[in-house]
Amino acid sequence: MCLVSLAGLGCGRHEFTQDGYWFMTYEGLTELPDNITTTVTGVYLFGNRLTSIPTHAFFNLSQCLELSFSMNWISDIQAGAFIGLAKVENITFDRNELVSIRADMWQGLFGLKNLVLSDNEISTVEPYCFRLLSKHEVLDLRNNKLVTVTTEMLGGMGSLRKLFLNNNRISSVSFPHLGRLIYLDISHNNLDMIIPGTFDGLPSLKELHVGANLISDLQPKIFRNMTHLSHLDLWGNELATIRSDIFNADDFPDSQGHPAHLFMDLNGNPIFCHLSLLVAKGN
Repeated sequence: MCLVSLAGLGCGRHEFTQDGYWFMTYEGLTELPDNITTTVTGVYLFGNRLTSIPTHAFFNLSQCLELSFSMNWISDIQAGAFIGLAKVENITFDRNELVSIRADMWQGLFGLKNLVLSDNEISTVEPYCFRLLSKHEVLDLRNNKLVTVTTEMLGGMGSLRKLFLNNNRISSVSFPHLGRLIYLDISHNNLDMIIPGTFDGLPSLKELHVGANLISDLQPKIFRNMTHLSHLDLWGNELATIRSDIFNADDFPDSQGHPAHLFMDLNGNPIFCHLSLLVAKGN
């Protein structure tokens, strides 16, 4: 997900391009501007001093596809702030002051695919907060203050493809069924164990990052049903051994009980590995 390049745009004034992108960046704005052209397809307000997004803030921007509020001071998004923006696909709120996330913040965003909430102060997420985002594919919550991940927190996100939870303070995780998820990053947290069944609802996962935690043991069949896994990052933990049965052998009858082409990064562990040499340790 990439925002439009700012190369060549002058700071300190807004610009309206032929593509319909509207910029007012680094202006020191404390309130939303009231002169945004209603036909724009992108609104970029990063680098200002906005502290909140009021209800019905963009009600007339029915053609808008992308919003950026990066690098502001936003601590609150009022209920119904995005009603009328059914076509918006990308929203970025990174580097703000959000502390909690509620379901009513996202009312009306029926087309939203990518939501970036990284680098805030988020410590709580309301249960089923994202359930109305039926097309949601990417959720970025990295670099916040989350301490736990629950099935209710991510409930109803059946379309999710990529989930970034790295660099929080997470000590326990539990995931609902996320049948389309292919990428999960929970590295750089405080996990000291993974409970059996944690990943059972992630059958399509291809890439799993659990590095830079405190994990000292992996239970038998902890990665069961993960038949598509091709990249497993366990670097920088406290693993002294890797059991031969961390996968379910019945899932891989033709490859000695584990994925045939799995890359496993075990660097930075006091490791002794029992797995077949077909599993790469990483260099």
